[in-house]
Amino acid sequence: MSNQLAIRSSGWETADSESIKAAYLKIQSEIGISTPQTIIQINDVKAPTHAEHFGLYVRELFAFYTATLTSMRLSSQWIALNVHTTYHSRMIKTASNIVTITTEGDEVDVTGYYFNPVAFNFEWIDNTLDPNWKPWGWKIPVLCDDPDDTNFFYDIITHKGIIHQGSIPDRIFFYGFSPADFSGLQFFERVCL
Repeated sequence: MSNQLAIRSSGWETADSESIKAAYLKIQSEIGISTPQTIIQINDVKAPTHAEHFGLYVRELFAFYTATLTSMRLSSQWIALNVHTTYHSRMIKTASNIVTITTEGDEVDVTGYYFNPVAFNFEWIDNTLDPNWKPWGWKIPVLCDDPDDTNFFYDIITHKGIIHQGSIPDRIFFYGFSPADFSGLQFFERVCL
């Protein structure tokens, strides 16, 4: 019997530059010839106060991420990419997992991680008052927080994909699979295709 400790994966492992570039080009070619199987619309929801509105959003965002993870867990071979246009600003390349890619005259900085959704098993904890609130330690969240960015989650084996463009903030596109049920949510609603 080994006395070495088993180290549990964080769920986020730095991707190498070749994998990042290959995944980015593959995603671009595949989404160009296919349509999303599911679109999740983010609705404008009214609440009596800003605090109640934000609390509702955080609770429903937790439900959205949980449902998305449930669907993603059928595979552990995902790569997550944050694609940042260099038109306005360039990223400071301090990490090995940031690659500059030029295609058809466009130049983007792409940050990549191998993502294992099996490592995540969240329970609801109300952290709506935490400063700089982010969804539970996601290095690249499903939802972009910059209108110049696009976030991709791509299953290397089955070619499933999730795409959110910061310039189109109200829709999340699911390619090749249908995420788990979103019934009862006000902010997140499946759009019939």
